[in-house]
Amino acid sequence: MTNDETRVPHLDGTVTPETLHERCEQVAVPDFDWLNEPIVAIVDGLLHIQPDRAPKEAHD
Repeated sequence: MTNDETRVPHLDGTVTPETLHERCEQVAVPDFDWLNEPIVAIVDGLLHIQPDRAPKEAHD
């Protein structure tokens, strides 16, 4: 249930002098959904969901 689009902002080779200020703001104050992300984390923990693992096939 993780969002693959969620990445931690960082300074890398794609930063230009024009985008430096905006990127520094993203690094200092990352975008975080304070309502939904903790709820999803709790549900994942309760259900033991591990999104990085492939689902196991059902055995008959």
